[in-house]
Amino acid sequence: MEPAGALAGCAIRENPPTWPAYRQLVRTVLDVLPRPIVLLGVCTPAELPDWPIDLWVVLDCSDQERTRRLGQRADTSTVREAIQDAREYRSLGLPVVDSTGRTPDEVAGDLVRFVRF
Repeated sequence: MEPAGALAGCAIRENPPTWPAYRQLVRTVLDVLPRPIVLLGVCTPAELPDWPIDLWVVLDCSDQERTRRLGQRADTSTVREAIQDAREYRSLGLPVVDSTGRTPDEVAGDLVRFVRF
């Protein structure tokens, strides 16, 4: 994201108006790469309807864990928004890998097993 942000003249993560162009940049790169590809992101199937995606999964944790992880880095409204976002992702009915109380290595192992084909 940093090189794209340098081109855009702003931080992509912090500027939602840049997200559609960044998404298209990622899609352009994916179109020239060999398959299979594992892409981690924060989009829903509805946001990427014509992308060549065979499998979706939600990487999740409990609301309590999310609050703890955000800790002092986020204000109350940001924590509330993150919890609401998580609830919306859960409502999609996609498979879930729960990271609550687990190490990154344990979660990565689950993701590897999930995407093997």
